[in-house]
Amino acid sequence: MPKCEKIFTVGHSNRAVEDFIRILREAGVEAVVDV
Repeated sequence: MPKCEKIFTVGHSNRAVEDFIRILREAGVEAVVDV
C-alpha cells in the first residue's frame, strides 16, 4: 500500500456538489472516501 502523505477532512452535507468538487480540486485531493 502506498504511503499516505496527507489526509483531508471536508464537510459536504451543506454544500452544492459543484462547490464540494471545487474545494477538493483546489486542495489537490486525488481520492475521496466517505465513511
